[in-house]
Amino acid sequence: MPLSVTPPAGRELLAGKVVVITAAAGTGIGSATARRCLEEGARVVVSDSHARRLAEVHGELAGVHGDRVRAIGCDVTDEGQVEALVAGAAAQFGRVDVMVNNAGLGGTSSVLEMTDEQWSRVLDFTLTGTFRCTRAAAGPW
Repeated sequence: MPLSVTPPAGRELLAGKVVVITAAAGTGIGSATARRCLEEGARVVVSDSHARRLAEVHGELAGVHGDRVRAIGCDVTDEGQVEALVAGAAAQFGRVDVMVNNAGLGGTSSVLEMTDEQWSRVLDFTLTGTFRCTRAAAGPW
């Protein structure tokens, strides 16, 4: 039997805050986080490297929350794109209060079979991407 859970109504816990979320396109943790932050009163920048899915999520969220949501594409392995993400969020909403580093990459094979190159990509995306985003969000913007 599928579990059906209705989330509690928002209580404006993030009213006035600006939240940037990486890997927010799709049906996973990132888009769910964006939805909840919007329900709690935040202004939200959703980001992802998948342009089509990002546009779909943005359209869906903007249909409910209007101009409190913006989408900016970003590949967290690219320093310039990370800086553009944070600068775009600050330009749109004046600042960044919360950075949700949701972007991550798992290996496509067992660690026993993973090459050094594959492991380096996992680290660059998941660990160094988090570092880049956190550093950029700390400002100044």
